[in-house]
Amino acid sequence: MVSDKARGHKLNTFHRRQLRTILNIKYPTVIKKNSAPYQQTGETPISLIILEARWRLFGHILRQAINTPPNVAMTKYFKTEGSKRRGRPKTPIVTTLRRDLKSHSSDHWPTRLTYLTKAFR
Repeated sequence: MVSDKARGHKLNTFHRRQLRTILNIKYPTVIKKNSAPYQQTGETPISLIILEARWRLFGHILRQAINTPPNVAMTKYFKTEGSKRRGRPKTPIVTTLRRDLKSHSSDHWPTRLTYLTKAFR
């Protein structure tokens, strides 16, 4: 999903509400499943779209040469050297991607992660 479950849930709730508005479904009408607006419109949950975009961008950056601007920016962003910054510590991209795989995969996420990291190198 998105970086954490609460944000993903809020985004999906907002997306479903907008789909209900598009479908002209008003308050007294009861929808028994949250997946009904997605099925009627042929859409996917917004959190899955963000997840796919994150993985595509990460794969695209990893396939580029090391000295390209996206790779340089990514290494500078996650560099731990230097003085400690104020505020909340940054979540490393590897932690975020592991969390994504755990939430959307079955028991095979460690093998898939090693396969993906080897494929991107």
